[in-house]
Amino acid sequence: MIQNSKLAQNLLFSVNGGLPGANLVTNGTFDTSTTGWTLGNATLSSESGGNLGNCLKVLGINGSVPYAYQAITTVNGATYTIALNYKSADSRLRVGTSEADGTYIDKNISATSWTAAAYTFKATGTTTYITVGGYYGGVASFYFDNIVIRELNASALALPNPAYNLTNTAAMPTYGHKGNGSYWAFNGVDDYIPISVPAFGTGDFSVVIRFKLNVWKTYNFLLDTNGSFSMYVAVDGKLNIFRRGGSSIFSGGNVPINTDNTIVYTRLSGAYSLTINGTNYTGSDANDYDVAILNLGRAYDVDHFLNGSVSSLLAFNYALDAAGVTYYSNPANHLKAVDQITTAEATTNVLVNPNFSSGDTDWIKAAGWTIVDQGGGDYEGVATNVGDEASIYQGSVVTGGLPYITKFTITNYTSGSVEMNLGGIHGTARSSTGTFSEVITPSITYAGITGITTATLRVDNISVIRAGCVLSLTPEGMISPTLWRDYYHNIDISLSGATAPRLYKEQLGAWKFGTGTWLKKTSGDGLTGDITIAGWFFATAWGGFIFSNDNILISANSVATALRCSNNGNGTSLYSSAITLNSWNHFVYVKPSSGNSSIYINGVKVTGDAGATTSGTTYYVGNYSNEISPFIGIIEGFRIYKTAWSAEMVALDYSVFQ
Repeated sequence: MIQNSKLAQNLLFSVNGGLPGANLVTNGTFDTSTTGWTLGNATLSSESGGNLGNCLKVLGINGSVPYAYQAITTVNGATYTIALNYKSADSRLRVGTSEADGTYIDKNISATSWTAAAYTFKATGTTTYITVGGYYGGVASFYFDNIVIRELNASALALPNPAYNLTNTAAMPTYGHKGNGSYWAFNGVDDYIPISVPAFGTGDFSVVIRFKLNVWKTYNFLLDTNGSFSMYVAVDGKLNIFRRGGSSIFSGGNVPINTDNTIVYTRLSGAYSLTINGTNYTGSDANDYDVAILNLGRAYDVDHFLNGSVSSLLAFNYALDAAGVTYYSNPANHLKAVDQITTAEATTNVLVNPNFSSGDTDWIKAAGWTIVDQGGGDYEGVATNVGDEASIYQGSVVTGGLPYITKFTITNYTSGSVEMNLGGIHGTARSSTGTFSEVITPSITYAGITGITTATLRVDNISVIRAGCVLSLTPEGMISPTLWRDYYHNIDISLSGATAPRLYKEQLGAWKFGTGTWLKKTSGDGLTGDITIAGWFFATAWGGFIFSNDNILISANSVATALRCSNNGNGTSLYSSAITLNSWNHFVYVKPSSGNSSIYINGVKVTGDAGATTSGTTYYVGNYSNEISPFIGIIEGFRIYKTAWSAEMVALDYSVFQ
C-alpha cells in the first residue's frame, strides 16, 4: 500500500511511510479554479470528477499542442520530486527551463482512468517550468490532478521510493518483491538511480550493498560516483573497485549470479577492509573521493548498466568498526540505517574557532595550555608542561549518546601524550607528530583535548563532526515477525498479546490482527498539539480498535458502519463516511492544536468535534488499552505525525503513493 512513500517532516512514529518538503506548486488540486496556471493553445477550467474533488481540464482549441504551465522557484543543483494524477490518452508532462522545454522530464503519459505518476529531476537553474497538456495538437481534452513538487532532502533518502531517475532518456528501475522483502530491478540497458548525498569519501567512510546479478557481463556496474569511487562486477565474476581515471584498488573475489550477494567496503586511515559474501580482503586506498552524486546501477559518465537487482544500499561518513562490518556482512541481518544524519550534520564542525584563528576565543584552558599567534595571524594551541588530565575544551557542543568523528593535528612534538576527550569518553593517546582521527560517542556535552602526561607539543585544526549514515536506500521491507521497527527513528515496539500479530505480507509491511493480538509502545509522545494519524486498514469484522492511547480512540464502528474517532470519556465522537468490510480503506485523522478535527476515508473528508486531545503515552495498534477489544483484520503503513495535515497532504498520501 504505502510502499512508495517517503520519510516525512514531523514524522513521530511509523512503519514505513512519510513525505518530504513543502509543496512548491500553487493550486495543484484545482479545487475551485485554475489560479496559478497559464494557458497555451487551450482553455483551462476546474472540472468535477477529479481524482479527488475537482481537477484541471486542458482543452485544445486549434491544431497546436494544448498545454498549461506554471513557473516555480528552484535551487540550482537541488533535486526535486514531482507527482501527479492524470486521465487522458496521449497526455504529456514536461519539466524544464521554459514552458515548451522538457530538459528535465518529457513524458508521454496515457490512461483511461485516474493514474498516478512520480518522477525526480535535478534543477540547473533558479526557475523551473511545469507543463501539462496534450502530446499532439488538436481539439481534445486532457485531465490532471494533485500536482505536487517537493525538494528532496538527500538525508531522507530512506525508502522504498521508485522515482530517483534524473534523466528523461533512461527508464526507471522496477520496484519488485521477493520472499522476505523488496528490491529494485535494473534491466542492464538504460535504467539506474542517481542520488544526491551528503558529501563523504574525503576521509574514512563505508559502503554496504546487497544485490543479485542476473547475468555476467563485461561491466555490471553496481555504483559509481562523481568523486570517482567505482564498483562493478566483470564477466569473470570478479569484483572491481577502482578510482575512475586512476588505479585499481581491488580486483578479485567471487560474485555469483542468481543469488544474493553482500559487499561491505570500509576505508580507515588510508587502508581498506572489504568483505564479499563473508570473505575478507584488505589493502591500501589513500584516494580522496569527495562523493556528492552516486549512480546506483550505472557508471557515472559511460553507459555501462547493471543487469540485476539491489535490495539495500547504505553509505556512512566513517569507518564501520569490526562489529558493524560483521553485522552488515551477515545476509540474515536486515540492512537498516540506525543513525541517519542530514547534510548539515555530516559537514558541520560543532566546535567554534577550531583552528584558533581568533586566538583563545571560545576555548576554556586548564593550567599549562596557551594559545599564541605563530606569525601571520595563524594561531595554534601550544601545550607546554601539561599536567595529568589538564584540558583545553568547549562546553555544550555535542550530544551524549551520539557518535562523532574527531580529528586533530599535532606539530612540534617533543614529549608526552594527549588524547581527544568527548564528553568524558577518552580517545587513543597520541604521542607523535601527525593528524589523528577516530569515532567517539560521548556521554555528556563537552569536547576538547586532554593531556594524559606532561607534554610539550602543539595542537591545531580540531574538528568534531557527527558520524552516521549519509545514504539509506533500503526497500527490503520489514525486519521480521518478531519486531516492529521504525527505520528512521529506530523505534522498537513489542508484538504483544496471547497470540502475537503476524505479517500479512512482509514485503508490504502489513500486519494481521485477531483476538488476543496487538502492537504496543510505551513511553511515547503524549500526542498533544497538532497531530495526524494515517494508514490503511482491511477490516474483516466490525468492532475493535485500530489505535488507542487511552485518549485518542480510532475504531471500526458497527452501528455507523464507519470509522469512529473520539476522545476517551468526553462523550463526543466523529464518524467518517461509510466503510465496508473486506476491502482496503485509507484513513487519516487530523487533530489541530485548536479547532475541530477531521477524518478522511479514501480521500472523503468529514469535519467535526472529536473532543480535546489529552496526553497518553502508551500506544496500542490493533487493540484498546484493556487488551480485550481487538481489531479483526489487517493494518498497514500506520503512522503518527506531529503536524496537522492539509487536504493536499492527505490527497497526496492517498492517491499518489497508494
